[in-house]
Amino acid sequence: MKSVNKFHLNIRIRFNLISIKKYNNKLKKDWDFFVHNSKYGTIFHSQKFLSYHLDKRFNDFSLMFYHEKTLVAILPACLNTEGKKASLISHSGASFGGFIVSGTSFELYEKILCVFDKYCQKNKIKKIKLIPTPSYYSNTADDLFDYISSLYNYKITEKYISHVVYLKNKNALSFFNQRKKRYLNNYLINNQNLEIKETENFENFYDLLKSNKKKFNATPTHSLTELKKLKKLFKKEFIFFSTFFKKKLIGGFLIIITSKKTSLLFYNFVKENCPLLNVGTYQIYQSINFCIKNNLLILDLGVSHLPNNKNPLEPKLSLIKFKEQCGGLGLTRNVYEKIN
Repeated sequence: MKSVNKFHLNIRIRFNLISIKKYNNKLKKDWDFFVHNSKYGTIFHSQKFLSYHLDKRFNDFSLMFYHEKTLVAILPACLNTEGKKASLISHSGASFGGFIVSGTSFELYEKILCVFDKYCQKNKIKKIKLIPTPSYYSNTADDLFDYISSLYNYKITEKYISHVVYLKNKNALSFFNQRKKRYLNNYLINNQNLEIKETENFENFYDLLKSNKKKFNATPTHSLTELKKLKKLFKKEFIFFSTFFKKKLIGGFLIIITSKKTSLLFYNFVKENCPLLNVGTYQIYQSINFCIKNNLLILDLGVSHLPNNKNPLEPKLSLIKFKEQCGGLGLTRNVYEKIN
């Protein structure tokens, strides 16, 4: 431990001018510009996204970190003051957050966590819960937070399995296993009765989505009003598709373009008792085609867990198998916690 303490001392000398400023609306342009030009920044980190929630149910406590006068990091966060102890958590309005740091400097990252640690103690924040942006959202991924957070006694308390399709090949069919390929070729790709259209008929889309979620004792993440607002705010980033068989709605999916090179398949649902098999597979096939045409390098198929289970961390094995058959590679999303 002596060498670590000595290391901390050297860092403090080099970066002794790091300061923290709580976000306010006057800083919106600076915040969003930083996110747009950062390594791990996504649409979910932008204030345009974080502030869309209509009921203002989140107590925003987002922070900005400056080295002298230069913005070097941000942290989208909320403050939970229920009970006797205050908790700071990654912003509840986004799938993930964590620190977004300029560059890849180990020294700078360490100092930011050091200053943040003192800031939380000063503000009597007893618990910290962070959900970093998954490393696969960057072309130059690193594990700096994973390592440096351990120096400050953060522990991984939750671990989720997600699946990602790396779009190196420009042939969408190549990502699927042989059985899926045969079915797509023989029954779906050239089926004249099957059609997928970009849609803004949110009512029908949402009714079918709700019906699909009900099968799993779940509800959609967004309300219908929220989906409409998100489409209005992000016309080019939130792309809704409806799937028709013989002109009847049988499924739908939502692709979110999260950054310049990454995307997320947020919803992928099919009508119960659908007259056609493997429609969900076909929707992933068309999602991959869409991403390839738009020069995106990553399609995130999302996590494979049912949040309403007794153990929400328990993986849904059938969903994992399905995503693997569609070219998804299993990668983890971690949740880090610390008690002060």
